[in-house]
Amino acid sequence: MEKKTANINVKITGTLRKRFDHALAHEGLTISQFIVKVISDFCEKVEEKQMKIAELHKNEKER
Repeated sequence: MEKKTANINVKITGTLRKRFDHALAHEGLTISQFIVKVISDFCEKVEEKQMKIAELHKNEKER
């Protein structure tokens, strides 16, 4: 299987930059691992919000 790679230039600022610096310096993560972690965290937050919204809709229907 051929491995595909890409060069991506991204400007990281604010809170994400602080998380990035911390991850590289203190957690020993590579840039790729950091990106996976950020995306995973984002997906978890989206799932949590979706569950809250579903619960609100359920409560509205029960009224």
